[in-house]
Amino acid sequence: MTSHFIFAPHVDDEAIGCFQLLRQADHCLVIYCEKPTKQRRKEADAAAKAFSFGYVFADDEPLEDVIHGTISTMSEEAICWAPDPHWELHPLHKIVSSLVYVNCLRYDIRFGTYTTNMNTPYLRQLTAQESYEKCETLNKIYPSQAGLWETDHKYFLFEGRVEWNPPVD
Repeated sequence: MTSHFIFAPHVDDEAIGCFQLLRQADHCLVIYCEKPTKQRRKEADAAAKAFSFGYVFADDEPLEDVIHGTISTMSEEAICWAPDPHWELHPLHKIVSSLVYVNCLRYDIRFGTYTTNMNTPYLRQLTAQESYEKCETLNKIYPSQAGLWETDHKYFLFEGRVEWNPPVD
């Protein structure tokens, strides 16, 4: 069984970028890479319950230590997902992705990227039903961020993931 580790710079990045994966995968662990507010912790709890995933927060530990420590203990069946280091615009997304990528190379762990914006060449437009479900879920789980997707559909009308180093048969 493949274990999916989703490195999310912010609470909600996991659902914006990996909505379908969270709905379909048997085992996911989300590693949130910033110290959250109380509201964002509540939203992480709601997301974990809705998608049935486990999660941890980097909190006060150095981000490099959290990422290294997580990846160094993974089995070879694992795959790490992080924001795309080339196409993402947010500085923290780029930092997280670069750290995850370097550690995946070091420990020979599969690495893939997801996007939280429409600035990547590997986007897939969601169907009307998928868009509806994603919008409803985002509104329910992340009330502090509702203004993002209510006024700008670029936050949920797509999904894009690509694995950089798929296993060789």
